[in-house]
Amino acid sequence: MCPVQGERSPSGRAQRDANSAPKTFTKHMTDDSKIERVAYSLKGSGKEHRGESGGAGRGTSVGSAGGVGMQAPVATREPVEHVIHGDRRVDHYAWLKNRKGPRVKEYLEAENVYADAMMKSTEGFQEKLYQEMLGRIQQTDLSVPYRLRGYLYYTRTEEGKQYAVYCRRKEEAARGERRGAREEEATEARFGDRADIARSSAVPLRREETAGREEADARGEEEVLLDLNELAVGHTFMGLGIFEVSEDNQLLAYATDPTGYRQYRLEVKDLRTGGLLPLRVERVTSAAWAADNRTLFYVTEDEVTKRSNQLWRHVLGDQRPVPSDQKGGIKPPLQEEQGTERPALENDPGHKNRAAEGGPYESRTDELLYEERDERFRMDVEKSRSGAYLFLVVNSHTTSEVRYLRADRPEGMFQLVEEREDEHEYYLDHHPGSAGDPAGGVFFIRTNSGGRTYRLTTASVEDPARSRWHEVVPNRPKVMLAGMEAFRTHLLLFEREDGLPYLRVVDLTREAPTALAASTQIEFSEPAYNAMMGTNPEFDAGFVRFQYESFITPRSVYDYDVRTGGRILRKQQPVLGDYDPTEYVSERLHVTAKDGTQIPLSVVRRRDTLRDGNAPMLLYGYGSYGFSMPVSFSSNRLSLLDRGMVYAIAHVRGGGELGKPWHDAGRMRQKMNTFTDFIASTEHLIAKRYTSSERLVIEGGSAGGLLMGAVTNMRPELFHVVVSHVPFVDVLNTMLDPSLPLTVGEYEEWGNPQIEEDYFYMKGYCPYTNLTRKAYPRMLVKTALNDSQVMYWEPAKYVAKLRTLKTDGNALLLKTNMGAGHGGASGRYDYLREIAFDYAFLLGELGIGE
Repeated sequence: MCPVQGERSPSGRAQRDANSAPKTFTKHMTDDSKIERVAYSLKGSGKEHRGESGGAGRGTSVGSAGGVGMQAPVATREPVEHVIHGDRRVDHYAWLKNRKGPRVKEYLEAENVYADAMMKSTEGFQEKLYQEMLGRIQQTDLSVPYRLRGYLYYTRTEEGKQYAVYCRRKEEAARGERRGAREEEATEARFGDRADIARSSAVPLRREETAGREEADARGEEEVLLDLNELAVGHTFMGLGIFEVSEDNQLLAYATDPTGYRQYRLEVKDLRTGGLLPLRVERVTSAAWAADNRTLFYVTEDEVTKRSNQLWRHVLGDQRPVPSDQKGGIKPPLQEEQGTERPALENDPGHKNRAAEGGPYESRTDELLYEERDERFRMDVEKSRSGAYLFLVVNSHTTSEVRYLRADRPEGMFQLVEEREDEHEYYLDHHPGSAGDPAGGVFFIRTNSGGRTYRLTTASVEDPARSRWHEVVPNRPKVMLAGMEAFRTHLLLFEREDGLPYLRVVDLTREAPTALAASTQIEFSEPAYNAMMGTNPEFDAGFVRFQYESFITPRSVYDYDVRTGGRILRKQQPVLGDYDPTEYVSERLHVTAKDGTQIPLSVVRRRDTLRDGNAPMLLYGYGSYGFSMPVSFSSNRLSLLDRGMVYAIAHVRGGGELGKPWHDAGRMRQKMNTFTDFIASTEHLIAKRYTSSERLVIEGGSAGGLLMGAVTNMRPELFHVVVSHVPFVDVLNTMLDPSLPLTVGEYEEWGNPQIEEDYFYMKGYCPYTNLTRKAYPRMLVKTALNDSQVMYWEPAKYVAKLRTLKTDGNALLLKTNMGAGHGGASGRYDYLREIAFDYAFLLGELGIGE
């Protein structure tokens, strides 16, 4: 249903505030590696960026009359009755949930065979589309390097290889400088002489063992940290989650997912030798190093519900026993709080690590510090940008609380900032101010306590209780303060206003009556665009790195000089071939919903594509979790635009484009607004002659697949083709099963069907429940066997039921990736093949050929 720990989001990533831009070093290392995938990517936001123009000739339809005399698979009907709140429902396809049953796999494979057979006439077209898209990509490429503690970090891709390579090189070597001696002196001052360091190290090393690496650093040679191509050998999927380097630059904690189920394995690599330490922990969702470079905090998720619920402390090479009570159970170091601390359990074995070869790691049993028992809440651990503090962030969809610990005192207890309170969310960063102690100063606190669109406050690190919070930036009802990063001399605020993202820099060295008076908003000129915080891992940087793109401007990385206000373009995504942005036009429209609300629309087309009602259009929608659909560039989309298609995004309620109030207006018992907004957007585009119902394709993924299912049930005649990725379509059955991943936590998004009012409201729009006997548009429905966010059986059941009810002869295809998860294929070439398949389907159904 969602990212590593979150919702059914098109991002593939969990976010505490879905309006905010990714901010961690780890996330940016991961994002930068995905060629042609936008910042919030998945099959609802990487593939969703399609629209195109040009094109002659008539394509081959893949409908049931498309020339392939093959019978569609028919799933067995086995009725299962459900009765709740006096309402009886019969589910004939519940048996598809039995993943281990051989007939489930047989059915999915039969649907794949059928889909491939129906698409066989388009194979040449698929190859042409694939080569077109591949031809625009600079396959051997390099991300913009960024500095972190004396190193330049970057990712690179090589032609023919599916995955990125994560690298670094010593920065001062490139400049002819050496700080090795100073670093050695600082290390000895903190831990003692070299002999003492060797004794206390997790992996004691001889001088000759590290000499080669030190010499390579001195020459500024590239150091490969992780090669995902090597890690992917023997797997059909490879995803990277955690990527955290210790402060002494010697250890890398990373986590990988080899199946697509978003279940990550944590390991630690010694960057001095290239070897792995004897540590392996399953189901890890976040991790952070303490300042001693030996203590690693990490969070694990529940094996069944996939809720991040336990915080652990691991000390490398420590042979001491875990603190325990008299009964032999783990003693929680945190103060007792009802319903949140983990009680001491009799004969509790703790959480043992596994060595790389699979056996027990014979160091200490890791220490369980905190277990979140409220099933609405999940957690993650992270480090402040200053590096002085570790934060444990515990949050649901509507409520949060934060605990903090000095990074230089890793043996201590996390302290609570402010106890959780329903509907109150707050998030922290740290600034040392002028304090001599690096861990002194203040916490910057972004809070919705003064309004749903947030405000910014500060509090002393000595006493950060809510009663001591001091307002710095007031709540502005029409401006969503969606994110904040603290630097030594400035703050970077991420804001949303009137549906558009903005970046604001607050100069902390400037005398002014208010923080806003000391701030500068970075200006952007295009009518529709996406701007987001870039990779800014260094606290003392005098510049702000950000990313900018639009439908017609490729993704661009800029450095903004805080002192002068100038900006430097570091890199723009290469688009090979004859791409000319002046040949395309981007627009921002507003649609009036049935209740008078203005709904933003972002549109792009070729300048020579006429608005005469005859142009084909791809309209994308999402509208859930407060996630803002970015107006992003995609060179893949050119294969649609250049065939005459118009591409648009409907920024419907339930998303975060206009802040938390926009999200509130499209969740729980306001969810119908999401669907009616999308229908209103469709009708507006037809009325303004951008397209017609006979030429309109709609697309959505995950919770956006719910949108596709709902509007297709409500107004099937409006749409010609529907492309639905990993769709959340069996809403009632899923939300009635609390054992499924993420269900309980999402009661705050959809409602709890155990409550009668919620049940009947959800029943009113559930796509699977509301399928009826009538004509439906042409449909391509895609899923993945290892999806942990929207289980494969939801789209499988949906298609099986729809086959028995549809009265038309239109195409209905179910395509299951048997070796991937919620985001589809992980390799970049495999990913392009999937897009080519989708494009060939929708273009063929529109009668557009090669």
